[in-house]
Amino acid sequence: MAPIIIIRRPEGLSPIDGTHRLAVFGALQMMPNETFAALGLEKPNLEQDVWIGAHKDGELPNAW
Repeated sequence: MAPIIIIRRPEGLSPIDGTHRLAVFGALQMMPNETFAALGLEKPNLEQDVWIGAHKDGELPNAW
């Protein structure tokens, strides 16, 4: 899975790409381990890589 791209904002971290992957990841985490075992799969690790981006001039997207 490609890393989620986030940006640091004053109120915390905000995803700017990969929100669909993040939603699927959350749904997979709610599935019981037995479901994965029956399919011969493992649940995705809770720790995932992310890329924290910054605008070159420090501006924030969708800033009010």
